[in-house]
Amino acid sequence: MIPPSIGLFGGTFDPIHYGHLRLAEYLLQYFQWTEIRFIPTPASPLRPQPQASFQDRIALLALALRPFPTFMIDPLENDLPAPIYTINTLRELRAQYEPDTSLAFIIGQDAWNTLHLWQSWEQLREYAHLVVVNRPDVPDQAAPVVQETFAPYQQTDPLYLHNAPSGFIFQVTCPPNPISATAIRHAIQTQNDALLQQAIPSELIEYIKQHRLYLNCI
Repeated sequence: MIPPSIGLFGGTFDPIHYGHLRLAEYLLQYFQWTEIRFIPTPASPLRPQPQASFQDRIALLALALRPFPTFMIDPLENDLPAPIYTINTLRELRAQYEPDTSLAFIIGQDAWNTLHLWQSWEQLREYAHLVVVNRPDVPDQAAPVVQETFAPYQQTDPLYLHNAPSGFIFQVTCPPNPISATAIRHAIQTQNDALLQQAIPSELIEYIKQHRLYLNCI
């Protein structure tokens, strides 16, 4: 019996949008994962403070993920001490699963380029595979020390991920995603409903308007 395999999708999700969902659908099929766990962060040490509260972002995630039975929400970072470091998140997650469960942490190209600034970045692969999502508009500028450290663990066959619970690096080029959370927040402020309807599900638009989210974003 093949052990379960789980994709780990971290981020602020401020708010979650179709770009996140389409990427998750693509990666779920590409790697043949059992499920994907969305892990919203209360705050990131390297990014601006989220505009919506953690509770509101969880609520938006719940609405967005409702049609996807293999997409789950994991709020564990809300229980971790600040500052939130990915290495601590992965360590906690690894302890929750059987040793042979394959865990794969999804990381965007922009984050990959600054990975050398992350806490204990060299140890990430001890707890999960790393799936680097390449973007056409973001060049690969990972620090030389990151490239040299992880070069021996690069894999191209997505199914190789199922051969080990952690340890490998996968570079994946996904379909372009023109949607951004920044553009969505601006559309809310300017009442650009046409853009919102293209970017997020209608249930999220209703929730955002009802709770008056993102009206005072900078």
